[in-house]
Amino acid sequence: GDNIVLHFKDVSTSVRPYTSGALVTKNKCLYGKFKVELRPSNVSGIITGVFLHRNSPHQEIDIEFLGKDTTKMLINVFFNPGIEGSKLEYGYRGTPVIISLDFDASENYHLYEIQWESDGIKWLVDGNIVYERIMYLPTPIPYLPMEFNINLWHSRSEELAGKLPSGEISISSSIRRIEIEF
Repeated sequence: GDNIVLHFKDVSTSVRPYTSGALVTKNKCLYGKFKVELRPSNVSGIITGVFLHRNSPHQEIDIEFLGKDTTKMLINVFFNPGIEGSKLEYGYRGTPVIISLDFDASENYHLYEIQWESDGIKWLVDGNIVYERIMYLPTPIPYLPMEFNINLWHSRSEELAGKLPSGEISISSSIRRIEIEF
């Protein structure tokens, strides 16, 4: 009854053909544990994102659930060097990695976590490490404060997320718990 539900709607704006709910921290965080217990959407073309993000320079640490197959999750790191306000946006992009899950994430709630430290990143599912990156392998570790985000969005890449079904759209992702530890 106390869950947060992000809804995706076929309502256009001046910038996008769809709208959807999103959560973002008011303040930026530098390192810590970022946890969310959620049930992502399983609709083709839709991505449920759990990620840390900043602009100028762009740095990002991702967990993404691709609606076309929620038995997997995609992780990735974006890194641009510089100090606060730098406009270097050429983007080291860590090799995206697809993690196979032993379940369909859309069928029940599971706990997903990013542990971000100065020398490495760990991704956990239900308390178990599923992937780890250390400094410079294959991407530098972001080192500037970022906002923590949870969102639901439509990818234009059908190869990545699948094709959004036509007709009436009723799509949501449900969040049961969020924890941030510094």
